[in-house]
Amino acid sequence: MFKHAIVKTPAASMVDGITTAGLGLPDYKLALQQHQNYIKALQDCGLKVKVLPAEDAFPDACFVEDAAVVTPRCVIITNPGASSRKAETGAIQLALSEYFDAFEYITGEGTLDGGDVMMVGDHYYIGLSARTNLKGANLKGAELWDANLQGADLRDANLQGADLRDAKLQ
Repeated sequence: MFKHAIVKTPAASMVDGITTAGLGLPDYKLALQQHQNYIKALQDCGLKVKVLPAEDAFPDACFVEDAAVVTPRCVIITNPGASSRKAETGAIQLALSEYFDAFEYITGEGTLDGGDVMMVGDHYYIGLSARTNLKGANLKGAELWDANLQGADLRDANLQGADLRDAKLQ
């Protein structure tokens, strides 16, 4: 489906990024090596990879998937739930504008991190988290419905053997 990937080189400031893992500070040199391995893996899958430069002002910016959700019909620029990440979306939109013309936006009180969205075919699963709230998920859902794509709300689903294809955001 997709032929291109966009990645961003980790900045040295990544050691000051958001984490809840409790594993201590990241190893910056190791992160750079892992990032190169990631790029190679994407290329080995046949993708053309655009590498964006590191931005020291944004320690978490190497996680480009949080700033935008790319669909076959449009790009949805998110409204990250972490205030330190909100300004990251501009660089991602600029990079994606080389490949896409149609952009939608999460605005206002709705927050959405792209890492909380999973695409399976033309179906989108949106997880509610500390960085994606119900307003953001509903705004996202409304935009996807307009694009004739589907979304699901898994808050009340029994995930063992559940058929989630007919779930709708309420």
